[in-house]
Amino acid sequence: MYRIHGTSDPSSVGRAVSNGCIRLLNAHVEDLYDRTRIGARVYVQ
Repeated sequence: MYRIHGTSDPSSVGRAVSNGCIRLLNAHVEDLYDRTRIGARVYVQ
């Protein structure tokens, strides 16, 4: 299972910092939240 969350450290986005997390900029998380619903299926490529 993955977790998608924001970070206040932009240099950590896209890096292998922890197991099972997908880091986004906080502004991107806010945008994603507004465009999806709870339980939406997410495909990671």
